[in-house]
Amino acid sequence: MAQQRVTITDVARAAGVSAATASVVINNKEKYVAPQLRQQVLEAVERLNYQPNLVARSLKVQETRTIGLVLTNITSPVTPASVRLVQRHARQQGFDTFLAVSEEDLSLEKNIVETMLAKRVDGLILCPADSGAVEHLQYAASLIPVVAIERPVPGTCSVVTNNFEISYQAALHLLAHGRRRIGVIHMPLQGSNTRQRIEGYRQALRENGSLDETLFFETDYVGSSAFDFACHLAAVQQVDAILATSQSITMGAVKACNQLGVRVPRQLAIFGYDNVPWMELTSPTISTTQQPIEQIAQRACEILFAALASEPAAPRVEVLPSQLVLRASCGCDSS
Repeated sequence: MAQQRVTITDVARAAGVSAATASVVINNKEKYVAPQLRQQVLEAVERLNYQPNLVARSLKVQETRTIGLVLTNITSPVTPASVRLVQRHARQQGFDTFLAVSEEDLSLEKNIVETMLAKRVDGLILCPADSGAVEHLQYAASLIPVVAIERPVPGTCSVVTNNFEISYQAALHLLAHGRRRIGVIHMPLQGSNTRQRIEGYRQALRENGSLDETLFFETDYVGSSAFDFACHLAAVQQVDAILATSQSITMGAVKACNQLGVRVPRQLAIFGYDNVPWMELTSPTISTTQQPIEQIAQRACEILFAALASEPAAPRVEVLPSQLVLRASCGCDSS
């Protein structure tokens, strides 16, 4: 059996440092690293017999006029807007776009990033699969410009939206309509944006004495069990409102109410997430949260191509505001 190639991540782990620090030492970059940390890295390199990836090391001097775009969910109706805008901006700059989808799978994402580095992309725009495991992305950022979208990555420029604040406002809006028994159906917690949305809901409900953790249910990232959870909340738990963290979950809640004969919003209010076209075509129309999807993609492109033009920005998180779209499903007048 062939021996598995030692990676820079392995070296970093053995040395007790970040992948970015290991990269600075191994690639002899003109950045300060404490002598003790530098020695730890060099000893780990020798101990593990690490052989540098020459293709990766030559990325910055072998321009391919290609950028990578890695998204988490190709089935989401909000994805095409991001893809279309990034591709358009890249073409205007004379770049091609290499698109890949991680399906919220960290292992798949790691393979995708490694493949893109091997293909010598000049830069990367990416929505991380797991906000808590980003060492491989920080390593990529030590080689090429990387911009994270929707979920921040420490050490990179990240463009996100105000998930906590807008979700807090959505829950307050339902409470203002007199809803007190409010259920929440959410995506997996591995994404920081999902955690922030849930915490926004929790904070508003807690402040108003309406927080009931037994009314919180987690589905997968495509919302495959949202319908079943919504049926349970409506028929068994007898909630008077449902908050969702994605448009697919919102769709499951609408379908459940239709099948059960639950009148929206008279018996049960629904507040969705992501303003997609079908929400204006249902009866009643669906109240939801409008994320600045195109603005996020636009800003990510501006940052990335500025960096590729030798104008790198200091790592930071830029927050663009979402908005509430109030329609009939929350109890507002749809006229």
